[in-house]
Amino acid sequence: MTDKSGSSLPNNRSRIRKLIRWFLVVLLIFAVLFGDHVIGHVYLKHLCEQESGTKILRVVPNVDGFWWSAIGDARFATQYGYDFVEGGVQRDRVTRFVVSGSKVDSMKNVKSISRYIIYEKQIELPGGMFVKTEEIIEDTANGERVAVETSIAFRSGWLLRAIFSGAFSTVVGRCQREPNQFDKFVVNVLKPINAKD
Repeated sequence: MTDKSGSSLPNNRSRIRKLIRWFLVVLLIFAVLFGDHVIGHVYLKHLCEQESGTKILRVVPNVDGFWWSAIGDARFATQYGYDFVEGGVQRDRVTRFVVSGSKVDSMKNVKSISRYIIYEKQIELPGGMFVKTEEIIEDTANGERVAVETSIAFRSGWLLRAIFSGAFSTVVGRCQREPNQFDKFVVNVLKPINAKD
C-alpha cells in the first residue's frame, strides 16, 4: 500500500515509531540524570513559602550589644547604635568592637560580656538536597530563644552533587531575601540602646 507520493505507509509508520522510541529514551535519560534537579527547584519554592521566614518571640529594648558567632561586625555598632558588638568562634575569646565617641576600638581575645547571642544552626533535610539554616537570637540569662530567622538552600540534584562534591559548594538556589534582611532582623529584635532613626 502506498500513499499519493508513492512511498510506503508502513515504512513511514516504522520510522515514526523509531523516532518516538528514541525521543522516549532521551527523555528517560534526561529524567534520570536531571529530573530531581528540576523538581528540586519547584520544591524549593514550596519550602520557602512554608518554612522560611522570621519568627520573633520577644522584642528586647535597650540592648547595649551582642555576640555573633560569625566574625563580628563593627557596622552594627556604628550604623545602628549598639555600644559594642562581639564576634568569634568561642565566647571566652572574642573580638569586641566598642563605640567610643566617633571611633570604634577593637579589643581582641577578651571574654564575652554579651547577654544576647546570635548563632547559626544548619540542618540537612532528608535526601541531602536541601539545607535549612536558622539564625538564632538567644538570651543567655535563661537560654530562651528570642527569635529565629529561617532560610532554605537547594544543593542541586544528585548528578551535580556527585560531580562537584568537595570541589565547591553546590548550592544552586535559595529563598529570596531582601537586601539587609539579616541586619533588619537583628535590629528589630534587639533594639539598640542608642537607636539611630
